[in-house]
Amino acid sequence: MPNTVARVLQNLRPRKGEMPILMAAHFSRYQLTRCHRLGWTLERIGWGFMAATMFAAVVGLFGAGWLSTAETTRSDSATVRYPRFGRAHSPLELEVEWTPGPGDAVLWIERAYLDDFAIEEVRPPPVAVTLDSERIQYSFRVSESDVRVTVEFTVRASHGGVLSGSLGFGGEPGLTVRQYIFP
Repeated sequence: MPNTVARVLQNLRPRKGEMPILMAAHFSRYQLTRCHRLGWTLERIGWGFMAATMFAAVVGLFGAGWLSTAETTRSDSATVRYPRFGRAHSPLELEVEWTPGPGDAVLWIERAYLDDFAIEEVRPPPVAVTLDSERIQYSFRVSESDVRVTVEFTVRASHGGVLSGSLGFGGEPGLTVRQYIFP
C-alpha cells in the first residue's frame, strides 16, 4: 500500500501490463455515488439559474420587452408611460398624456421623486415652472381646450434602488410611478 500511494503522488506511469492507479479507485461505492449525485444536483441548479436569467432577459427585466415598460392610467383623462427598470446614470423617458381643462395645461410632479433624478429635457418646453415645498409644477400653453397634451421628460437617475413618486394635473390626485433602477 505505501508503494501505491508513493506512485500516485509521484505521478508515475503504470508499468507494462498494469492498470493505471486512480484516486477514485480507493473510494467506496457509496462515496462515488454521493459525489455523482452532488455533481448532478449542482449542474441542475446551474441550468435552472441560466434558464431563469435568459427568461428574465426575454421578458424585459434587463432591457426592451413586455415587462420593461409600465403604464399608469386614470380613466381616459390621464396616462403615464415609463420604463419599469432602468440603470443609474442612464437616460430614461417618462411620457405623460392628459386632457387639460380650460386655460394652461398644468402638470405637477412630486419633489421627492424628482430629487432622485436629473432632468435633462422636457419636450415641449414649459411656459412656466413653479416650485413649492412638495411639488414642482410645469405649465404648458395650449391653443385649444380639450386637446390631448403629451409631454416627454428625459431624466437620468442619480442612484439605484426602488424609486417611486406621484404626478398629477392641477388640483387632482396624482398617479403613482414606481421604478427599479439597477446600480
